[in-house]
Amino acid sequence: MADGTGLKKIYPSLKNNSKVWNGSLNLPCLIREGHKGNILSADMPAFAKLTVAEISNIVNFLHHSMNDQKTVSFSAIKSQLNECEQRK
Repeated sequence: MADGTGLKKIYPSLKNNSKVWNGSLNLPCLIREGHKGNILSADMPAFAKLTVAEISNIVNFLHHSMNDQKTVSFSAIKSQLNECEQRK
């Protein structure tokens, strides 16, 4: 949904999603690699072909529109993406 609330079992909710916003999930990695849902939530598809700049734009859009957080620097997002590459 346009406000980030998702649609149960079809689109995952991003707005007020504690896993996304409390730091337990690496948001740039979540965008690049996707996330397997559970019985209550939908899967989030992977967007592996996005560039670091595109992921940076998405992360900052989400931070500002869904959670009212500060801008995340390009270098911080690049570092987070490198961390998820190292875990593979």
